[in-house]
Parts: sequence; structure tokens; C-alpha cells
Amino acid sequence: FLEGNTVAFFTIEMRYKEVYDRVLSIISEVPFLDIFRNQTTVAQKIQMARAKFKHFYKPSEKIDALIKELEYTKDFKNFEQRLKVEKPSMTDHRLFMIDDESLTLNRIDHYCNMFSSKYPNYNLAVVDYVNIVKHDDQKNWQTQIIIAENLKSLARKYDLTMISPYQIDATGEARFAKGILDAADAAYTINAWTQEDSCLTLDCVKRRSKRRMNILEQRLDKLNELLTTQYHLKHPQEVWDYFLKLLRYWGSCTPTQQKFINKAKMILLNNKKWT
Repeated sequence: FLEGNTVAFFTIEMRYKEVYDRVLSIISEVPFLDIFRNQTTVAQKIQMARAKFKHFYKPSEKIDALIKELEYTKDFKNFEQRLKVEKPSMTDHRLFMIDDESLTLNRIDHYCNMFSSKYPNYNLAVVDYVNIVKHDDQKNWQTQIIIAENLKSLARKYDLTMISPYQIDATGEARFAKGILDAADAAYTINAWTQEDSCLTLDCVKRRSKRRMNILEQRLDKLNELLTTQYHLKHPQEVWDYFLKLLRYWGSCTPTQQKFINKAKMILLNNKKWT
């Protein structure tokens, strides 16, 4: 959307306002919790108004006048009323948020058809999330596969990228039906995040036309990289924390993998170089 594309976000669990507030936080850089708790300052409210105009409306003298007046009067109620009366022109690309707790494949098809016919740059749809799209016998593993396959078909039909989160179990595998990944061109899992992390990290569990590497293999490869580059000597706690997360996969490891983990454990505990 920020690059000028029209996007549709289909939300089933979260209500429209929850999604909208998160989007507003991202584009305005005002902390989400301040918005959620209704604890924004006057300066933050003006910052959000500027962000909405910048991303959702076309630049115009009308908008400049509204912002200037708001900064002077701080009268947000009047500002909202003026906005409805003035009706500044919106951008040619849109971000649609569809709140539908009973979302079906047919409804997704309907919306995609409507958006694609009106917005030539409609090329991304997000369905949050695949496991709860309404369907007969919804939790059946075969039904889950059918839903995933139909989302892939809609992506082809409207020539767009379709993104849909899926639930995973404690081992990182897809819940209900592993077969939901068969239709996907790519699948990723989000690693657990802590305050010390600078960003979210992803594991690629599937990539079309390439050998599927499971989460365990990827994490072992990452640990091997951290050790062979001697990164653990400068950041021992960070690498140790990463190592501890690997231990939950111990029961799924091959004897060779377990041997590698034991060797890594001794290196980390004694803070020695990897050889």
C-alpha cells in the first residue's frame, strides 16, 4: 500500500477498529498502546491526522488548510466535521479493511472481483487467517486443504499475491492439516520475539521449486553459523538463549543432530572457540 498498490485486508477475529488502529500506529509512528488506551497527546493526535492525509488522501490546498486550522485551534471535533463537509479527494490506491466474522470463500471472491474491476493496481490480499475461513466441517483436515487450495485459485484468478497466516503447533508444524502448505508457493513461521531483539525473524518452511527445509534444520544451520563465525564469544548470552530454544526440538533430532547440539552446549558453557 505504501508503494502505491491497492490492498485488501480481510479480518475475521479482530474487529475493524483494532486493525485500523494498528495501521494508524504504523503510518504515524504513534505507539499503538497510546492509541488503544485512548491516551494520545494533542501532538500525537495532530501527528496521526497528518499521517492519514499523507497516505490516504491526495495532496491539496484544502488539506493544508485543514491541518493548519487544526494545529491552531486543537479542536478535533470540529476537524472531523470539517473533513466530512470538505471531502478531500482520496488517493487512487486504497487500503480496504473488511471485518467479517463469517467470511467465506465466496465473499472473498466477491470482494476481489469488486476491487480488481475498480482498481487496476489491486494486487495484494491478506486473509487473517486461513484456519477460520467459514466452510462446512471447517476443522476437518480435508476441508482445511480445500480452503487453502481455493485461496490459491483466487490469487491466480485475480492475478494477485494472497497472504494468509496459519496456526502452528508446539513443534512449528501447521495445525489441523499439514497439507494446507501444499498449495502455497512459500510458507514462513515467525520466531518468538523478545524486547532484546531488534526485529522479527522468520523461518522459511517452504519455497516453491526448492527443497523444503524444516524449522529444526534452519535453526541448527543458524546455530552452526553463530558458532563458526565465533559470534558466541562476543555475544554469549544471545547465543545461549538461541541455543535453549533449540532444545525443545531434541526429541525430533537425528543422532547426528543431537551430537552437534551436545558439542555446541559444551562450547557455550565453557565459552570456547568453535573448531
